[in-house]
Amino acid sequence: MVSPQIEDAQIFFSYTHKDAESIVGGGIRQFANDLKDSLEILYGKEVPCFLDRNQGQWGENLWGRLEEEIRRSSFFIPFITPTYLKSDACTKEFNLFIETAQKLDSEDLVLPLIWISPQEMVSTTSGNLVVERIKNTRYEDITKVRRESRDSNIYRKCVENLAQKINEIIEKREKPNEIYQVAESGGEEPGGLAEIISELEEDSPELVESLEKFIHDVEKLGNSLEEETKKVMPANPTNAMQTKVALARLRHELDPIASRTRESSHKATERWEEFFKKVSQVVYITNSENSPLEFPEDVRQEIGKIAESLKAIDVQTVKDMAKKMPQLSSQLVPVSKAFLAAVDTVVSLRESSYRLLNIIDS
Repeated sequence: MVSPQIEDAQIFFSYTHKDAESIVGGGIRQFANDLKDSLEILYGKEVPCFLDRNQGQWGENLWGRLEEEIRRSSFFIPFITPTYLKSDACTKEFNLFIETAQKLDSEDLVLPLIWISPQEMVSTTSGNLVVERIKNTRYEDITKVRRESRDSNIYRKCVENLAQKINEIIEKREKPNEIYQVAESGGEEPGGLAEIISELEEDSPELVESLEKFIHDVEKLGNSLEEETKKVMPANPTNAMQTKVALARLRHELDPIASRTRESSHKATERWEEFFKKVSQVVYITNSENSPLEFPEDVRQEIGKIAESLKAIDVQTVKDMAKKMPQLSSQLVPVSKAFLAAVDTVVSLRESSYRLLNIIDS
């Protein structure tokens, strides 16, 4: 493995413009620039920082040369907010970067900053693949700093601590012939190639079962909305009270299904992330040893079937139904949120599964 040089390091910041330009979430660009200045002033490192997707290296087909950038110690620092998790562009960036980093055993280059804490970060059953992955990184919660003025001790200390963290990672990665382990913070080194492949084969049935359960629950959630609406809602309601009672019954019928979907979503994303990491370890080891990748064909076929099943789900129809529900009644907001969360998970797992197939086949 070629040792990266300090002058190769770059930082790509990821955030939504809606957050950066709002009263509540503003200050993102200033914080990023302060972090860049701190690296230079405290450690003498002039690290190029990119804040805009149309800017310089970010805009020049970054995703087509992502592996090269990560090998050069290019950091990915996303500012996590509720809006970020709802952004298709941002979540796609996050998943693509972290999956490539896992493949190259370089997850230390992904440094999420919790700018405005999403509710999913404290939920034990969020089922959100991005949230699951954030929790597995060395993320920093800087929500309090967002409210501080730039000249406060809290703000300065936070910026300096992050600059120190980045500097330490750069220097560790600069050491010659160093193998940069994801578990540098004290975890055990991964097992040998044969052992990891054996674990993948053992884990595969549980992974497939959890994903099939989630897909079944999503489809049932969509079908139940239409069926229960016809069953519960009167065709010609005579008054507002009749409609209100009917909507309450509708939520009563849908709540248990939504709850099961949240639980199966969480289990599926949790197992998927563990599985993806192991596949990434296999790829990393084989690449390091310049040996051919011999991936179990039966496992590869199962992943392919799951990818096709996820692709078959009509996410747009489910999303459209979910968005209409709060218009019917505020009582249906929790069910609507369960629908939208399920859609996000389907999309994330679908894209991730096809990327995983590409990694295996490449």
